[in-house]
Amino acid sequence: MKPKKLVMSAFGSYAGVETIDFEKTDHGLFLIAGDTGAGKSTIFDAIMFALYDTMSGKERKSNMMRSEYAEGAVETFVEYTFSYGAASKKETYVVKRYPAYERRSKRKNKNGEYSMTKQPGKVILILPDGKEFQGKAFETNQKIQEIIGLNAEQFSKIAMIAQGEFQELVMDKTGKRKEIFQQIFSTGIYEKIEKKIWEKSKASLGAVKENMTKIKETAMGAEFLEEDEKEKWQEVKAFLETEPEKVLDFLEDMAGRRKKETAALEKEFQELQERLTKSELVYQEAVRLNQMLKEYKKVQEMKKGLDAGKEEIEQKKQKLIRSEAAGIVQKEEEQYIRIEKEHAHCLQKEEEYQKEEGVLLGKQQEAAEKQKIWKEGFGKRQPENLQEQGRVSEEMEKYQELQAAREQREEAEKQGKQLQDEIDKLLQSREQILQEKKETEEWLLANKNTEILLEQANHKKEACEEQARQLERYGKQYSAWKREEKKVREWEENVSAAVKEWETCRHHSEELSRAYIMAQSAFLAMELSEGSPCPVCGSRKHPAPAKKAPDSVTKEMLSEAKKEEEQSQKKKEDSFRKMENAAARADELKKGLLEENPFGEGEKESDDTAFLEEKAEARLKEAKKENRQKTGEVQKEIERLTKLQEEREKRQKGLEKAVSLLEKDEKILQGKKESLQENVILKKGIEAREHLLQEKVSISSAEEGKKKLSKLKRELQRMQKEGDALEEEVTKSQKAYAALTGNREENQNRMRELAVLLKEQEQAYQDALRANGFPGEEEYKSALLSAKVQAGYKKEIEKYQVQVVECDTKLQSLAGQTEGKQEEDLEKLSGQKEELKKQHGQKKKVLETHSYHLQTVQRVVKRLKELLKDRESLVEKMKVMGSLNAAANGKVHFQTYILRQYFQKIISAANKRLAVMTENAFLLKCREWGSTGAGETGLDLDVYNPVTGKLRDAHTLSGGETFLASLSLALGMADVVQNTAGKTHLDTMFIDEGFGSLSEEVRGLAVKVLLELAGGQRLVGVISHVSELKEQIPDKLLVTKGNGGSKAAWVQD
Repeated sequence: MKPKKLVMSAFGSYAGVETIDFEKTDHGLFLIAGDTGAGKSTIFDAIMFALYDTMSGKERKSNMMRSEYAEGAVETFVEYTFSYGAASKKETYVVKRYPAYERRSKRKNKNGEYSMTKQPGKVILILPDGKEFQGKAFETNQKIQEIIGLNAEQFSKIAMIAQGEFQELVMDKTGKRKEIFQQIFSTGIYEKIEKKIWEKSKASLGAVKENMTKIKETAMGAEFLEEDEKEKWQEVKAFLETEPEKVLDFLEDMAGRRKKETAALEKEFQELQERLTKSELVYQEAVRLNQMLKEYKKVQEMKKGLDAGKEEIEQKKQKLIRSEAAGIVQKEEEQYIRIEKEHAHCLQKEEEYQKEEGVLLGKQQEAAEKQKIWKEGFGKRQPENLQEQGRVSEEMEKYQELQAAREQREEAEKQGKQLQDEIDKLLQSREQILQEKKETEEWLLANKNTEILLEQANHKKEACEEQARQLERYGKQYSAWKREEKKVREWEENVSAAVKEWETCRHHSEELSRAYIMAQSAFLAMELSEGSPCPVCGSRKHPAPAKKAPDSVTKEMLSEAKKEEEQSQKKKEDSFRKMENAAARADELKKGLLEENPFGEGEKESDDTAFLEEKAEARLKEAKKENRQKTGEVQKEIERLTKLQEEREKRQKGLEKAVSLLEKDEKILQGKKESLQENVILKKGIEAREHLLQEKVSISSAEEGKKKLSKLKRELQRMQKEGDALEEEVTKSQKAYAALTGNREENQNRMRELAVLLKEQEQAYQDALRANGFPGEEEYKSALLSAKVQAGYKKEIEKYQVQVVECDTKLQSLAGQTEGKQEEDLEKLSGQKEELKKQHGQKKKVLETHSYHLQTVQRVVKRLKELLKDRESLVEKMKVMGSLNAAANGKVHFQTYILRQYFQKIISAANKRLAVMTENAFLLKCREWGSTGAGETGLDLDVYNPVTGKLRDAHTLSGGETFLASLSLALGMADVVQNTAGKTHLDTMFIDEGFGSLSEEVRGLAVKVLLELAGGQRLVGVISHVSELKEQIPDKLLVTKGNGGSKAAWVQD
């Protein structure tokens, strides 16, 4: 990094805009000279502020840098232009940074007074391509740090050694140097390796511990039945952590014993099981025998009851047999009665047939006479009727043709009228369409810009919506800024209180310190005597020796006061830092608010901060209200225009339709006219044909012809029906007489058959009485039983027979099974069985207990074997990882070891210049591993005396020696960084003071070294009050200060 130009505006002691062009001295050594307070260090502060938003001196803060000489309208900022990169690839960057500061408002408040307002800080980064880096403040700061390759603290130790801080580069411990070197030399990968090894070492140790925990948990899961086992276990489990194998041996031995015991118990259990099964079988057999004996007695009683009812059943059997015989006789009797009734009926019918025969003969003769008369009349009238029907039918056909001609004429007239009406309507419609077309074209012309207006309205709506979103974002950001501003005010109060508390503690400490010194003087004065020298001033006369105060301050009191002062100072610094953080957040938010400006360019105030504090909230509400009102108006306009556009599209379609209809109607009109002409010609032809037909028709209407024809047909049909009726009457009388004759003959034949059958059936009835053992009709009648009684007897007999068979079968079976056997004592057998069951249950519980304990121990043994096997590999891995961790993260970390190589290179490069500047009075040396103290080591620094060959701590260096050592280290570090393939390019160094502590000779050597260093492409800037340096360094930037602030100008000898 090499500076090209620095612009300071109202910054520090510079009132206006001050520009320093470093390209006037592109390389070499230059001096920044000037009186005390002129603003020399401010130049370094400006560079640090531009790059890192901080000062080169720790006591100075960026928000303190607003120039007291600056006019109200002048902005405070720093613009730093620098080049960065390798010599062949240098690129130019510009950083412009504004600090946060208080200034007088540009407008008066409501009381007519100017108030103080906060100007927010911001930063702008211009990249080599001329484009501004897009990002928030913290992102821009991060980007600048990425470009430089160093953070602020590292930059201040390597490239810019600030006033009063040069000794830190020499005095830093390993940890601090490690932070600087890690980023410069990109050794973060080694830290990741250290961390990975540490994590794996910790994980392997955790795995071993977890394995032991599981071993303990598993072993403690074992259970014991006997007291001696429990006692032995108390002794063995002490070896769980040291010798877990002994625990495993003990449990395996116990598992073997338990297995044998369980096997013996299983054998005893099986024997009891068999005895119990046998007992249950004997008991069940006894129960079955007792039940059979009881059943045998019951069946014997049933047999006796059946034998007692046997005689009654036999009597019912006989009655049933007699009743069935009587039923046979009854069938023959019923047959005789039926034949007798049918013979009597035939005699009655013969009498009726004789009477009916005379009546039918008279009717037959009368019908024949009527038929003869009809035939004579019909033969004469039929030809006349048919001839008249033919004439009427022919005339009706002509009438139908006439009527059809009339209808065709009327239809033609109707069609002609309809065609004329349609032509009139088409002409009328055409006129109407032409009128509507004209009106529509005029309306469309008047509203031709509707679509454009609608699009413009939609754009307005989108603009309103975007403004609404912008106002919403602005409102949220404004609320956040208000909250942060409130926090800033609260922290300002806290800072003020902390400062007061610190000043009180400091004054108290100073008073106690003075009192303590006085007390010490009094102690010394107590030992003074006239003539003896004073240990303070050396005088031998003591006119007014100090006297001891009554309430002397002790060392403890002074120490406590110092402690309180330090605590209050820390509290002050903490409060100040928190206030700065809150202010930075508030400034960032305020910057965003000022950049956002949702009120439009016309709303910008000349005093942005005053606007934010006094008007923004009310203006925001007003803007939201205006936006809502405007959005509503635009929406109404959009709705109106949308409806208008819809109407326009509708009318456009209507216009197109009207044109299409006109074309279509024109074609239809032409067709209708042609059809009307054809209709006129057709009508004239129909009228001529109608006149010819009218002359040939006598009937006035079709109805009249139909009536004449219908009358003739009815007459012929009536005569035909009369003939048919007479024919039917003759046929009917003939058929009735023939049927009567046949029926009478058939009835006479049946009478003769029935007389024979009646005689035969009477004989059959008598034979049946005798055959079935009945002396007469009375005996047979008394033996008859009803069907219901017969069915009841049959059911009783069948039931009785079934019961007898079942009873005999059971008696035979039970007699065979119980022969020679007696009833068993079930109570005794049950007692024996229950006793065996009790013994069986007890033995089962004992067996289950042993089996459970055996399974538990076996499970524990199996799991312990698995865990012990795993333990071997886990312990081995833990040893390997522990060894690696000890190497990578021990007293010397892996990354520290790598960085030590770079540090030794830096020291070697530094000693080349230090040897020249000190004429080999002392050199720097990286401290050996073995000689380091507690904490992380490896990058500590010692001083080596080439003359004596002895080492001493770098902290023992004097002020001048420390400056030379720091300068040498910074130069050496720049050399190593430049020559190392890294991302950091240091082409510039700034040194603020330190030369005043050097002798003239040493100072000359130091300047010589710097001149040699700057002889190449490097630029070295030195701030110093030492006047001799002005003669030794030809290029000078002279800083002067007047009543209006500081000025800087190049002076070259």
